[in-house]
This record gives sequence, C-alpha cells and structure tokens, in this order.
Amino acid sequence: MIAAGFGFSSRASAGEFAAALDEALRVTGIGADRIGALATLDDKAETGAFRHFAETHAIAIAPVGHGLAAAFSASCATASARSETETGLPSVAECTALATVASAGGSSEPKLLLARIVSGHVTCALAGSASADEIAHGRSEAEGHAS
Repeated sequence: MIAAGFGFSSRASAGEFAAALDEALRVTGIGADRIGALATLDDKAETGAFRHFAETHAIAIAPVGHGLAAAFSASCATASARSETETGLPSVAECTALATVASAGGSSEPKLLLARIVSGHVTCALAGSASADEIAHGRSEAEGHAS
C-alpha cells in the first residue's frame, strides 16, 4: 500500500491538495492508481476541501490519531517549526503517511517514498512498504535482485 499523507492549514483548497499530490506523483514516477489512502490527522479529516479532494479522486481518507502519528516522529525526514508548534509533530504529512502504511499491515516496515513537499497551504508526503516501492516503480522482487 502507498499512502499520501497531508498536512494543511484551514485556508487549503481542493486544488492545492490536487496540485501537491500531482507533484508528488510526478517527482516519484508513481501512478495515481497506486495511492491507496489519503492520510491526515483525524481532527482534520472532515475538512470540506480535503473531503472534496478525496471524493473527486475516489481515494479513501485515512484519519490518523495524534498518538499513532507521533509514534512515527523519529522516522520523519523533515521538520517544520510551524507543525511542531501547532501539532507537536515534525511533519503531519510524513507522520500520517507512515502511520497509515503501518496500520495497513504487511511484513515490511513503512518507509518514506517522498519527504514532504509544499504546495500553497498543503504539504504532502508519500509512504509505502518496501514491496509497495518496488511495485510502484514497476520492479518485481526478482528484478530488484538481478544485476
């Protein structure tokens, strides 16, 4: 599973969510069809613009509790002073993406596929399992080991 995690201000628009995800997919080369969930903190999951974005893209929202998100703070690649002040998390986007992948189960540890990027009032990060990373980039396990 690949999760797109989002942090955002109350001024974020559905277009900013779409632009952030589009940029994340462009940078990584991951297809939009590989995104299994849109993650954010549970207290923001019902925000109108976020819900509209999710509905428009037909991707499920994965609300993440603050405690679960915080468990992934040490795994973040970036830190935002504003995020730390407002939420206590170094990156809401990274923490929620990692937490969502971990909650989905599987045998691999979740890992960041893309550290947070910023688009207007939105941050977006991608996380997946090692196997999701290989699948997203079109490599089978056997191909990954052949050199």
